[in-house]
Amino acid sequence: MNGKEIIERILSDEGINAQTLADRMGEKRAQAIYDILNEKTKKVSKTMANKIIAAFPQYSLDWLTTGEGVVYADSDCVAAQKALGKSTQDMLLKRIDKLIEIHERDTRNIERLIALLEERYSESSNRQSISSI
Repeated sequence: MNGKEIIERILSDEGINAQTLADRMGEKRAQAIYDILNEKTKKVSKTMANKIIAAFPQYSLDWLTTGEGVVYADSDCVAAQKALGKSTQDMLLKRIDKLIEIHERDTRNIERLIALLEERYSESSNRQSISSI
């Protein structure tokens, strides 16, 4: 599937239009979505995919960004995302975007970035609130 087909599938599955999708993603304008639908932009970016997942956690990140694989995410992952809440998800997405920005400026830090993410993931998986989901 290409970006247009992915967005069309989401709009159809959710019974919404492009502006409603943009609103739920926290975007004021739907231009980026229309660019994909008009094939000006060929694929869904990771940033857009993460915003879609924040609004609709049932979709798989891999499917959104590549058009391949399973459409829907693992049910445990969906439950965890719902439990986090929108504000926490937004905060995490901003942090991830910042890490990506830092990484793009200095590719020598990729090993450190991976180690930090693994450390954070390990810590969060040991917390009672996350492990009970």
